[in-house]
Amino acid sequence: MNEDVKARILAAAKKLFAEKGYSATSIRQICEEAGANVALVSYHFGGKEKLLDAVLRNFFPDEMRYAVMERLENPVDRLKFLIREFLIAMRTDPEVTRILMLEIMLGAERLKTILPHTLSFWQRLREEIRAATEQGLFDIDSLDHALVQTMAVMIYPLHSSGFQPLMESWPPDLETEIAQRTRFVLRGLGARTEDAQ
Repeated sequence: MNEDVKARILAAAKKLFAEKGYSATSIRQICEEAGANVALVSYHFGGKEKLLDAVLRNFFPDEMRYAVMERLENPVDRLKFLIREFLIAMRTDPEVTRILMLEIMLGAERLKTILPHTLSFWQRLREEIRAATEQGLFDIDSLDHALVQTMAVMIYPLHSSGFQPLMESWPPDLETEIAQRTRFVLRGLGARTEDAQ
């Protein structure tokens, strides 16, 4: 029973954070949606911030998945691995993607203080761009600019449904999306590899 209530609270939080944003969602609203007592958020999660952390925790690769990536010798291959993992997670859990997008757009301090796994993912992405650039595989002017643009390409397109009338066939199937978006990122980074052709 406890696990059922915990799962309901988690699902309700994810839904409401994605619809309204973290700041505009109250614990009371989450518990009403979940059909749970307000005190159970503190009991199961330790408060609203830790509930958000729980919602996002499983979205990014865990240490086992990162270990797979670390076995890849080429930083471009490691970057492609990160893009693939992220796009699969986006398709699997679009609500979490929307939460991330809202938090990033709002410039929320939470991204720095309570979501270390979120920053860890983007830091790994940054390091692979830096490593590939140092090896002469990418041609970029600014690492910061390259990171921001790569993040935008990875996050935004899933939420472009408002522009659906402009599209002929969107979204593409997952494998096509991964291939196209990866190629777009690599070209934007000035990749000197066959993958960017």
